[in-house]
Parts: sequence; C-alpha cells; structure tokens
Amino acid sequence: MSRTSFAVLKEKIGAIEGDKAFDYFRSSSIPRGVPKGAIIELMGTAKTEWLAHFFSENAEVRTFWIEDKLTLLPTALSQRGVNLANVCIAHAPENLFKAVRVALRSQVFHCLVLPFVFEEERELKALQLLTEKANAT
Repeated sequence: MSRTSFAVLKEKIGAIEGDKAFDYFRSSSIPRGVPKGAIIELMGTAKTEWLAHFFSENAEVRTFWIEDKLTLLPTALSQRGVNLANVCIAHAPENLFKAVRVALRSQVFHCLVLPFVFEEERELKALQLLTEKANAT
C-alpha cells in the first residue's frame, strides 16, 4: 500500500470512528509519550531495560507485570530506580488471558506488562476494549 493510500485510509477510518484523543505517560525516549488506553508492543533488544527506565520516570504508575516464565529479577528493577511498591509481579503459566482480564477489570493498574502469547483475534479485541475502558497501557 502506498503512503498516500495509507493516509487516505487513515482519514476514512478517522471520519467513521472519530479521532481518539489519548492521554500520555511521559517518556524521555518518546517525545509525545506513551499513550494510555492502548495496547503497545515493544520489540527488539533491551525491552526490560526500556521498561525499567520508563517506570523509573513514572514512579507513580501502578504496574501489573505478568509472566508465563519467570525471568524478571525485582532487585534489578529496584537498582534502576523503579518504585517496587507500585509493581505487582505475577507468574501465570496457564490462564494468562484470565489473569490479564481480571487485572484490567479491576482498574487498579495503569500499566500491564505481559508476554505476547495471544494468537486469537477475539482475545486481542477483548483486551483492547478492556484496556481502553481501564485507561491502562
């Protein structure tokens, strides 16, 4: 799809759905910030390092960090300036979707960090709706 075709398509979608105005979390590495109420996918190396820096910049953000395989070392987050009082770390090798859904419905957390293991479009759509409703990222 050419760049102009993409711009036209984006305008048409905006006309139908209306422009969604997002609030943003501050981030020194992203000039506009990180949008709230949206699913964000981090790719590449140093994802955990970037998240640690982001959470140290946003110390007031309550975070639910869920993993299917425990790889996170909480003391490493603390050493990078993350306020661990605002981070809930969970291990859910099974029923990951259910745990994320409960966390979003609680509307307690501003951010959720989870592995990308959802292959069904239905699950992703449900998570997007819950994310928007909770104004979480």
